[in-house]
Amino acid sequence: MRSVPRGRTYRVILVSLFSAVIGLAGGAGWNISFGQASANLGIQVIELLPSSYLKEPGENVTVQATIINNGSADAQGFSVRMKYRAEGSQDLQDLFCLPASCNNLSLSAGKTTVAFGTLDTRALSSGRYLILVEIIQNSVVQSSQETSLLIGVDRPEFHPTSLTFSPPSPAPKGSLLTVRVQIENTGKPVSLLLPNILPTLEVKFEYCQEITEGACVEFSSQGFQDGTGGTIRRTSAELGALSTGQPLQVTNRLDTTNLPTGTYLFRVGVRGVDNLSGNELDELDNGNNEIITHLRIDPPGGVGPNRPICQLSGSVNALAKGVGRSTVKVVYLGIDEVGRFDLKAFTEDDVEKSGCQVVPKSLDPPLASGISMRSFLFDQFQLLYVGLSNGELLVVDLKNTLNGVDALVSRKVRVSGTSQPLMSLSVRPEGGSEQVFIGTGDGRLYRVSVPRDSSSRIQSPSVQLCANVSRAINVVRDFQGNIYFGADNGALYRMSDVACPGTPSQIFTAPSAVTTLDVDRVLSFDTTVLRIYVGTKNGTVHALADTGRELPKSPMAFGAEIKQLQSNKLDQQSTAYAATGDGKVWCIDMQTTTVKPSFESDSKQAINTLAIDKETGLVFAGSADNNLYVLNAACQRRDKRSTLGPIKANMVLEVLKDFFGSPTEIRALYGGGNGLYSTPIPISTAD
Repeated sequence: MRSVPRGRTYRVILVSLFSAVIGLAGGAGWNISFGQASANLGIQVIELLPSSYLKEPGENVTVQATIINNGSADAQGFSVRMKYRAEGSQDLQDLFCLPASCNNLSLSAGKTTVAFGTLDTRALSSGRYLILVEIIQNSVVQSSQETSLLIGVDRPEFHPTSLTFSPPSPAPKGSLLTVRVQIENTGKPVSLLLPNILPTLEVKFEYCQEITEGACVEFSSQGFQDGTGGTIRRTSAELGALSTGQPLQVTNRLDTTNLPTGTYLFRVGVRGVDNLSGNELDELDNGNNEIITHLRIDPPGGVGPNRPICQLSGSVNALAKGVGRSTVKVVYLGIDEVGRFDLKAFTEDDVEKSGCQVVPKSLDPPLASGISMRSFLFDQFQLLYVGLSNGELLVVDLKNTLNGVDALVSRKVRVSGTSQPLMSLSVRPEGGSEQVFIGTGDGRLYRVSVPRDSSSRIQSPSVQLCANVSRAINVVRDFQGNIYFGADNGALYRMSDVACPGTPSQIFTAPSAVTTLDVDRVLSFDTTVLRIYVGTKNGTVHALADTGRELPKSPMAFGAEIKQLQSNKLDQQSTAYAATGDGKVWCIDMQTTTVKPSFESDSKQAINTLAIDKETGLVFAGSADNNLYVLNAACQRRDKRSTLGPIKANMVLEVLKDFFGSPTEIRALYGGGNGLYSTPIPISTAD
């Protein structure tokens, strides 16, 4: 056996549970290739004949999917499956696939074959339909791809999907800034507007210096070098991509020499104009034609080492990382885009190699303006849950994301019948069931179950009311068969996670609203006991026994709202970490309920989020003062990294280990403002 050289670093990714409140690290796994010959099936192209656009329902549409084997071995015994769905629906319908071209297929290495399907459109309504083609082998989807069919759509639908910069933020003053916007048309193709309409697309670039977060005095186009007055026009002859359903990229350049340093808002608006009449084109939706994002300009030579790997079109409020089909690693980002929440998905290569310059996959259809994210959770079953302000739950299947990010497999269900916001989420970790418990703004506790079909695809979730305590439920935790949840009147409840509906027991009452909660077992006199830690809005932390009885030395008063509680066990020593609204992280010995010296941020602004590496005890604290602080297990500062804006989202931690399994580095993936960062921290800094 060939020896393995010492000192070489291998990547081991922690499969973790992440939420907007808590991140728990789990087990590790290897991904090693020994170079055996294997097949690699993929979908090269999907064509719709006679066209991807029909003036009205009635015609049969032929689907031609070209399948390619990019591997080094022949593929045997695979099939092709075709389905379709209306835009906005997740209910896939079977589409006839010619058996001779779709069933029990074989394909030599390097060769292609064509699968044929037929869609009868006579019973369909006008609208946009998505055609899904999947390659199935041994009952597992190996590859898949979607394309769209438009029926009877009589208007275009232009909207920007991303806004990026080169150099990325923070850009040095004096640099020539390239501003790049991606634009899509999800309505009637531009080519089909002719000859009655001669379309031109106007793309206007503007900026202003930010005074307070998200606000400035007046937008200006002064200094943009391309177009007229910051507006670039694309004629019908140049809009070919928007006729074929592909994105159009438009760029403009801005000399930053005369701009003061600071943070800026950049805005790009698009609108279609008929050159024949001079009138603005009527679109399917005229309310989504603008995109706004931040850019910071620093003094020359003053750009710090912690540059973002990606710059997004809005602030990063949540993130998760999963493995889609064909083992493609996917990064999911919850983005607040000036009054509208969107979920964007990039492959790991898109993030690390291209800086998110590709067009991401987003929610289809997008959420309406004014709907925001209130809670976020990524569970061990590769399901991502987003609790929305309108009482709906969005469930995204990370495991079955198609071809990495060709589609977001999602379901949406109304949980709160009174449109109350979904304040808190907690998965049921035991039993292998895909269930999540949800606390709402009107005091209701729900259990949502997410079934899967025979192909492991998620189906419509079922909702069950578990309890009603009449006061907003701010935090929910499922631990070892029990649900613990805290309300804004200070009450802490407990009930069995299988007794739904049931009657919860009130086991404790805090003097103010419960804001955060941690439940764990700790070592006490050679046995383990359950401990409950409750954080409140008035800045107290209460340490409770399993009965709800307050322990000696409790409560502990920290003087500012407790934003988050997390615990960790390192070398048999259990520590609770309390992050506060005045920028501190307090360490609490869970065996003795003793408070240790605390960490304090530079500006005393709130610590919004914590992440803990369970093995090394390294604590990552994301702050509202635009900094990531790295602490050791005793709350002592070890590192600090600056960001474009406040760190609001949960963090994803990866451990890099050497061949012998010893950790060498922690890599933190996190968002600061509209920047996405990947920060390596050597393990030695935890010593």
